[in-house]
Amino acid sequence: MTVEEAKAYINEARKKGSVLGMESISRLCKRLSNPQNYGKVIHIAGTNGKGSTGRMLEQALLAMGYKVGRYSSPAVFSYEEIIQVNQKNITWEELATLFEEINEVADEATTSFEIETAAAFLYFKQQQCDFSIVEVGMGGVDDATNVIEAPVASVITSISRDHTAFLGNTLSEIAEKKAGIVKETGVVVKLFQTPEINDVITKRVAAVQKNTSNLYFARQEAFPICEMDAMHITVETPWKERVSVGLTGIFQQENLACALTTLLALQDANILDFNGKKEAVYRALEKIVWPGRMEVVKKEPLCIVDGCHNPDAAEKMQKTLQALYKERRIHFVIGVFKDKDYEHIFSKVLPLGVSADCVAPKGPRGLASEKLARVAEGFLETVACHQQVEEAMQAAFNRCKEKEDMVLCFGSLSYLGEVKKYVNGLCESVDSK
Repeated sequence: MTVEEAKAYINEARKKGSVLGMESISRLCKRLSNPQNYGKVIHIAGTNGKGSTGRMLEQALLAMGYKVGRYSSPAVFSYEEIIQVNQKNITWEELATLFEEINEVADEATTSFEIETAAAFLYFKQQQCDFSIVEVGMGGVDDATNVIEAPVASVITSISRDHTAFLGNTLSEIAEKKAGIVKETGVVVKLFQTPEINDVITKRVAAVQKNTSNLYFARQEAFPICEMDAMHITVETPWKERVSVGLTGIFQQENLACALTTLLALQDANILDFNGKKEAVYRALEKIVWPGRMEVVKKEPLCIVDGCHNPDAAEKMQKTLQALYKERRIHFVIGVFKDKDYEHIFSKVLPLGVSADCVAPKGPRGLASEKLARVAEGFLETVACHQQVEEAMQAAFNRCKEKEDMVLCFGSLSYLGEVKKYVNGLCESVDSK
C-alpha cells in the first residue's frame, strides 16, 4: 500500500462513522495476534486531563530510560501525531505498511478509529516499547482501546458531563462507563472527586479485582500550588519536594497529581523505581511541552490557545484566567462543535473578556459562526462572526491596541491547528524556540 492509498483507505473508513462496542476490535486484534497485550500498557480514561496526564507520564518514563509509545486520538495539529514512540510521530510510510496488514484481515465495517487503534498496538509491538500509554477515545467500557486485557495501570482523570448522548446524563452513569477500563490486574489511579464518582470507581475495582488494595486516589489538595505563571506550575508533593511542570493552568494541578500518583503506584507494584529516578523525572517535567493546553504561541501581543470545549474545562479556565490574567483585556477567538454545551462554557469564560471573534470549525459538527456570535452577544458587547480562521485571528489582533490586550483562542481542538498555523506564519511560536 502506498502513502496515497493509505490516506484514501483511512478516509474511506471515516465514512463509517464512530461505532462503540468491543466485538469488531476484538475480532480484528485476534486476527493480528493480539498486539494490544504486548509490553506494559497504561490505559487512561477521563473527561478532561487525559492528554496532559499522559504527556507527564510519557515524559517521566522517558527520563527513567524506557522506550515509550503513545496513542492519542483524534489528532490536533497533524494526523501522524496520534501514534508516537519516544515523542516522535509515526510516518505515513509506516502507517501505509500497518494499514496494509490490517486491511488484509479487517471486516468491511471496521471503523477508522478501530484501524488506528490496531495500528498503534502493532507499531508499539514492532518498536518493542517498554511502556505504551493509550488514551481512551470516548467513554471507556465500549471504546476500541478497551481491548487491552492486562494493563499495568488504569488511570481515570477528571470526570464531568460530556458526550452525554453516548455516556449518560448523570455523573454516576458517566463514571460507570469510564470505570469500564478497570481490569482484573494492574493498579488503578483515580482523581479524587465527589462521593458519587468515587463510589462508582471503588465498587468497580472491588468487583473486578475482588478488593481495593490496588486502588489509589490522587488528591489534588495533597499537591498544593506553590507558584504559577504563563509557562509553568509548581506544586509541593506530600513528601515535601517541589515539582515544576512546563504546563500552566490550575487544572494541571490535578493532572500532575494523577501522574505522580501513578508513578508511585507502579513503584508499589514493583514495576518501576520512581524514587531512584526522581531527580531525572523532575528535570524532565520542567521541560514538558503539550500543544493546545494554555499554550503561549505569540508574545506580542500575547496569544494563547487552549482546547477548552466542555463545562468542566471552562470552569477551570475561568479560575486560571482570574489567577494569571485578571489585569488583562482578553479578546477571544472561538470555534466549537454544535454538540457541546457552549452556552455553559460561554457563561464561565466570556464575562472575563472584552470581545469575541467567532468562527466555525470545519466539518459537519462545527457550530455556525453566526449562531455562535448570537450566543456570545449575551455576554459581550463586541462580537463578530467570520468564515475563516485567518479573518477571526486578524480581527482579534487588530483589537490589541494596548499592552494589556491579549488574544485567547479556545474551543474544539480541531480548529486550533489552523490557529497555530496562522500564528506561526506571523512569528515563531514560543514552543519551537
